Amino acid sequence: MKRYKIRLGWIGCGFIGQLAHLENFSSLSDVEITALADTKIKLAKKVAKKYGIKKIYNNHLDLLKNEKKLDAIIVVTKRFQTQFIVKDILKKKN
Repeated sequence: MKRYKIRLGWIGCGFIGQLAHLENFSSLSDVEITALADTKIKLAKKVAKKYGIKKIYNNHLDLLKNEKKLDAIIVVTKRFQTQFIVKDILKKKN
């Protein structure tokens, strides 16, 4: 039986995102982080390389616009930003 991988989009790759969340999620065999968005594009490229993430975006709106086959989106940003990003995610239509 073929196992299904959960496809995640990831928004935010700062200190906490890297130290706790990315490390843990990327270690799960049934999870694939398929896309990463962060406004700090140089950091996003380094993090994507480290965790084998193939697609990088410099903002969450581009990720939402271009990624059609995500099962979930993880948001690890500064608290004041999270509400706006989550609102955009909730408005997204597939």
